[in-house]
Amino acid sequence: MGILDEIGFTPEQYKTLSKHMSDEEIAQEELLVSGRTLSAWKQRNGIKSDRTPSGRKFTREEWEEKRREGLKEQQIAAFFGYKTFKLYIDYKKSIGIPNLSKERRIERTPEFLDEIQNYLKDGLTVKEIAEKLNVDITPAYLGRIIKEEGLRDDAKIVRSVINKIRNQQEKGLKKYGVPVSVDLYSLRGWLQHALEETLDKAVYLEAAIQKIDEIEGGKRK
Repeated sequence: MGILDEIGFTPEQYKTLSKHMSDEEIAQEELLVSGRTLSAWKQRNGIKSDRTPSGRKFTREEWEEKRREGLKEQQIAAFFGYKTFKLYIDYKKSIGIPNLSKERRIERTPEFLDEIQNYLKDGLTVKEIAEKLNVDITPAYLGRIIKEEGLRDDAKIVRSVINKIRNQQEKGLKKYGVPVSVDLYSLRGWLQHALEETLDKAVYLEAAIQKIDEIEGGKRK
């Protein structure tokens, strides 16, 4: 049994996704696994790969016209009849149209990440979310953000830890004026610092235990 079987991915779900996504897109953007993992899963479930037709060829002038009309990349791909975004990107490259680089500068604000996660909770695919967001972003790059930020429901704990680390780093930067660096302390200095933090933690734990005892003692009375 593979990881896709363990998470309950079904042939019906695959058929639904494959209507508008390639296997590469399904693996990397929707399931966050390798293409080899998806291929092995398909073999176990007796699913054959279908040849995906490409869309209509277009000129650079036609593409620029659609951009001037305000269409995002995904919408342009759909307009010209491309079943998968990868086929559209490959053809666009073949006629000398470079990929848009704006997405690399997208600021990952808490509001932006919350919007993505809300769409995920509503059951939308990565491609559908990319079309709804008010930024020009490809499904592949959006999938990367989802993975790196731990936005899926099964990664809430990881995301929470990451956010706490970031918040702690920001607090430290405001307090000391410099980011954490290996050169801030000697090896002994780091160990001493860790010891002091550990002792503080012990005090906090003891205070919490005594608080619990007070609460439970009050209930018994």
